[in-house]
Amino acid sequence: MTATDGQRYLQARSLVDAERWRDAAATLAPLLGGDPPSAPLALAAEVALAFGAYAEACELARRAVDSGTQPDAQARLRLLRLLRRLEMPAEIERVLDTESGGASTREADAEAVLIASSAGLHERAEQRVEALLERAPGFADAHYLAGMLDMFAGRREASLQALDRALAIEPRMANAHWLIAMQSSGSEAAPRVRQLREALRGIVPDTEAEAYAHFSLHRHLHRLGRFEEAWTALEAGMRVAGRLDPYDRARTAALFEAIRRTRLPAFVPRPRPAGDVALVFIVGMFRSGPSLIERVVTRHPDVMDGGETFQFTAALREAADYESRDVVDEQLLALAPRLDFEAVRTRVLDYARWRARGRGWLTEKLPSNFLGIGLIAHAFPEARIIHLRRDPVATCFSNLRTYVRGTAGYSNSVDDVADYYRRYDALMAHWRTLLPGRILDVVYEEFVSDPETQARRILDYCGLPFDAAVLDPTSGRGHSATASAADVRTGIQRDRGREWEPYRGQLAPLLPLR
Repeated sequence: MTATDGQRYLQARSLVDAERWRDAAATLAPLLGGDPPSAPLALAAEVALAFGAYAEACELARRAVDSGTQPDAQARLRLLRLLRRLEMPAEIERVLDTESGGASTREADAEAVLIASSAGLHERAEQRVEALLERAPGFADAHYLAGMLDMFAGRREASLQALDRALAIEPRMANAHWLIAMQSSGSEAAPRVRQLREALRGIVPDTEAEAYAHFSLHRHLHRLGRFEEAWTALEAGMRVAGRLDPYDRARTAALFEAIRRTRLPAFVPRPRPAGDVALVFIVGMFRSGPSLIERVVTRHPDVMDGGETFQFTAALREAADYESRDVVDEQLLALAPRLDFEAVRTRVLDYARWRARGRGWLTEKLPSNFLGIGLIAHAFPEARIIHLRRDPVATCFSNLRTYVRGTAGYSNSVDDVADYYRRYDALMAHWRTLLPGRILDVVYEEFVSDPETQARRILDYCGLPFDAAVLDPTSGRGHSATASAADVRTGIQRDRGREWEPYRGQLAPLLPLR
């Protein structure tokens, strides 16, 4: 860019930050003719999103990546944020592999690590966090990120050490307490309780940090067998979480009804090239066992683990030219009959080829994709859909005690999680009626009691030969970046289904679900 163009770009950036979208668009217009540089294109994508032009934002973001290096570190970080919002991990990888002009702050570097990890680019995240630790050894966030990545990779002791280093710098770092609580053993619980009670004195009330602290305290007290105190801590966490993420039963009921009403026109996709990547969608309620099944399936040498992504939803959004933060919503369902499902397939399969790294199969383990099974089956008639079902009380209790901000508002009260479970269960019955033979139901308890029989059944459904490696917990590869990250490498656990028993009285509304 010329000096004048650079000044105009900086002015447009200030207007975007001030949410003066029309002024920003007018300022950017002269910069977008011919072969524009990357930074104005990325900024124009932000403006497009503000006006609801999701498809245009996707196209502008791709052009921004194709255009090359960012002029400064801030512009690069903005582009990474944009690409993460648009679910474009391949493009994130390309940006991370190029350098930007100017120095970056440690906070920006930490955010880039988070973006890389959330996009499934864990090795790049690890490389960057190592560099960040060298640059800023006294930065608590750097140690937290190192502990998070160690947990995702199954390095428990290294993770706990890094998280403790973060807490030594910032004792009130509640997300570090939470990752520790996910990994600690009973023998470590008592000092953790004291540590958390002290931290809670300085944590601002009614914040995400307070919620994490109470949920963490619950976990440690539960391990100590102090169940009355553990329930009190869990209730405190759920109260805060419920205020931050209210659950709207009427809205949920309307969504589930809209899902059942949705009908799509006939669609016959173009034939895929021989040897193209095949998709395995693993769905169910959160905490019902999808991570275990993905870990088993992806130990097969022909299968790559895709983790939990919103790739299918992002493809729907781009085809609909509509942004939504949910897997599906009523507006997206209303647009669905008019969507170009060939375009949906193209975006998802392009992503799958990139993610699979030469393997023939790729998993997609976002549990809440159960909401979109009809859309998935329509767009990918060749895809496999595996549904995990676990004991309802065990599933709901595990939801209640696992804090995930912004994605599971129903899990902040016993009555709400019971309401949501009933709707989920009814919707799965609807899918079985509508799509006979398309969904493989796997019962978690049956899998852990006879893993070889169930693993053979799953692989046979996928059309894959049995490989003994799928049952060997030491043969797993890759990272697990979910709420089950601390458990998936410990092998098949057969004793977790009754963790809710000490709270039978408090969980009474869940018992009729069994």
